[in-house]
Amino acid sequence: MSRHLFLLTVTPVQSFIAAARKTQDLYAGSYILSHLSRTVMDRAVNRYGARIMFPNKDIESLPNRVLAVLETGEDPEELRKIGQDLEETIRLELAAMAKHLVQELKLSEKQNKKLLKQLESYFQIYWIFHPLDGLSYPKAYKKIEAAMGSIKNVRTFGQLAETGRKCSITGEHNVLFYRKDKKIIPTACEVPKDTPLKYFAHGEALGGIAFLKRCADKYFNRDDKDKDSQHDEDNKHAQQPKFDSNFPSTSRIALMDTLHELAQKEPAFANIVEEDFDEQDVYRLSNGDSSAQNERAKKVFEQLKKHRISFSPYYAVLVFDGDSMGEWLSGARLKPESSLQEFQDYLSGQLGKFAKIAKGILVPPKGKTVYAGGDDFLGFVNLRYLFPVMKELREKFDQMIDLSQFSNQKLTFSAGVAIAHYTMPL
Repeated sequence: MSRHLFLLTVTPVQSFIAAARKTQDLYAGSYILSHLSRTVMDRAVNRYGARIMFPNKDIESLPNRVLAVLETGEDPEELRKIGQDLEETIRLELAAMAKHLVQELKLSEKQNKKLLKQLESYFQIYWIFHPLDGLSYPKAYKKIEAAMGSIKNVRTFGQLAETGRKCSITGEHNVLFYRKDKKIIPTACEVPKDTPLKYFAHGEALGGIAFLKRCADKYFNRDDKDKDSQHDEDNKHAQQPKFDSNFPSTSRIALMDTLHELAQKEPAFANIVEEDFDEQDVYRLSNGDSSAQNERAKKVFEQLKKHRISFSPYYAVLVFDGDSMGEWLSGARLKPESSLQEFQDYLSGQLGKFAKIAKGILVPPKGKTVYAGGDDFLGFVNLRYLFPVMKELREKFDQMIDLSQFSNQKLTFSAGVAIAHYTMPL
């Protein structure tokens, strides 16, 4: 048996997550990519006995790349079959999601083939093996990173010939499903009239990528989670985080501190402010807009006036990312006597612990975490809590990520904040 380093990445990342009209879309995109990484990690560990070097398997929000050490034979054909099997594991999971969503929403089965074609052409999966025997771990890691970069630089682009109306969200994929408003889209499937508006707004038309994200909770929160599984018994998802079907809207984020204050002053409203209602109606009422129809929103607004509780229509988006992570993972910043393999294992564990803490910091009424991957973070923050949240994340990161036993330098992160009106396009 020989030891091999294995590296796999799933792309695209930024464009997939960023193509979002709702906060739920943004959250779902992050969750799906994390789920795909978890799927291939489970398969690699349970079927092939892989030792995952990065990321830490206990992180809820996993990045799109997996680094592992596998013991295999030296036959290139065996390695190729393992790599293809791990790639196919991801594609089968996407196919299972597509099939379940089409059936659950009672859509045309004919559209499932078009959906699969869009998913197949959109997601690119790259993987590579590199022998470890006879080569130091740092050299093997450097070579496999360089090889992966070369593969991406010379990759071929498949063209999916599509002409017709494009997706309301991505703008690049043909519409596959829509809710009829005024016009009929001949090449797409109209969703049943009883389809909840959270999945399709009036007149909204979605391609396969946006559809996968918008309706993801139908798959992840299904009653029988093994019913549509494409994996065998050795491939169960360990510690799969629950999918949040009620991720708060930007208007809810902006109102979180206000609703929390109201619940404290008027305990009878504690349950009402926790329930789902159209928060935008609160703002409409404050502007004298008589079109607001939601009864819960009217009751909340009246209580806010009664207790003279002011509120803001603004919220914040907070992101941070570890600095020079490529250099850290390659060992460029380590002490000469430090072991890169031990360092990667340690760093992965520390980032995993911090990710849990970071997610626990940004919770209602402070805001809501979208993604907490350890060295990177994305979340929506209520303005009242913006600076305390930033300060606490900064301090916890410095406390948790102590790499002094491996390096004379400190791991730092850079952060950015955007403040926006809740009506601004996401």
